[in-house]
Amino acid sequence: MRGINRRLRSARLAKCYCAAPHRVISKLTGAGIHLSRVNVSSDGYFTFRCAWRDRKRIEELSRGGDFSVEFESGGVRQSPARFILRRKYLILGLIAAFLLLRLTGLHIRQIEVYGNETVPRARILSELEKLGFGYGTLAATVHSEQFKNGILAAIPELGYFAVNTKGSRAEIIVREREPVPEIFDREKPVDLVANHDGIVLSVTATEGLAVVGVGSTVTKGSVLVASNPALEDYGMSGAHAAGEVIARTELTLEAVLPLGIVTKNNTGQTKHKYVFSLFDKTLSLGKIARSDAGVTRKAYTPRLFGSYLPFELEVTHSEGFDGEGAVLSEDIAERILRKRLSERLAEELEKASELGETKAYVHAFKFRKEVSGGVMRLTLYAEVIENIAVEKPIG
Repeated sequence: MRGINRRLRSARLAKCYCAAPHRVISKLTGAGIHLSRVNVSSDGYFTFRCAWRDRKRIEELSRGGDFSVEFESGGVRQSPARFILRRKYLILGLIAAFLLLRLTGLHIRQIEVYGNETVPRARILSELEKLGFGYGTLAATVHSEQFKNGILAAIPELGYFAVNTKGSRAEIIVREREPVPEIFDREKPVDLVANHDGIVLSVTATEGLAVVGVGSTVTKGSVLVASNPALEDYGMSGAHAAGEVIARTELTLEAVLPLGIVTKNNTGQTKHKYVFSLFDKTLSLGKIARSDAGVTRKAYTPRLFGSYLPFELEVTHSEGFDGEGAVLSEDIAERILRKRLSERLAEELEKASELGETKAYVHAFKFRKEVSGGVMRLTLYAEVIENIAVEKPIG
């Protein structure tokens, strides 16, 4: 009976028209068709319910002319309570799965660190773990202000800290401090030394005692203006040397460029890559080469009832390119390298101009070109007029 009841769960209501209902019922049951809720009427028809898979067999038997049959489209209507009871294990499983996802989404399972350049990621996570933040931490209890002061005190190299949570994923954003220029104590003896080799063109010592003269050849690190505390006895400040020493220095810059290059042609084909992340496990589908251009990435973190679930889908799209070899002429390569070296020379002059009031400039320059093994090497030799005096504390 249990098997019959299972077959009749999806039963359909049928109305049969015939002259002898009992004979038709015997014919159907004799053919192995299970009928339920049989109701014989005095008007020459009877109704019954049967399994939906028996419908075709009943229609074939009706073609003999003994009876005709009509089937309703709907099945057995079950009450909500009966539906739930018959599928209780499925419903309990869905509830358990939902609770599991909900609970796992409440705890941090994945941590990403952005913005660090010199401070190692492991050091940041280690200090955060000491403060009570790490894998398994309840996401609802994570706030930036809670860890900001502690992490900035533990890692002085950091100047900014923030943490954002998205489900079971935490994004840590840091910024490193800009190096603070060293400030010398005016009361501490300081000499002016050379930061480059060169030939002295002029010396201006506003404080201290000049130990080099015009035409002197100096090397990097040699003293140019020395502090002289004894001058204070004569009403002059000599403990902190100050001034400018203008010299002619030599600057050498070099750049290389292969003459064989690869040009990229757009193939018009779009590539896709899908990365599915669950906790700390990832599954990657598709591949995108480094040479591909037009790369765009989007991350999707599904939400359920306002809460982020503990998995993420990252979709990457890119445009495919084919590489085609080409040979770069020496004239074009030389122009490219000259432009690069000129830009680097301008940067060096700008740095040198920050040392004093006198702006650095180029006195003379020349280029030297070498081509070997399909590579062009261009060297720039420049004579620069600049202030070479930098402060150096004594002791």
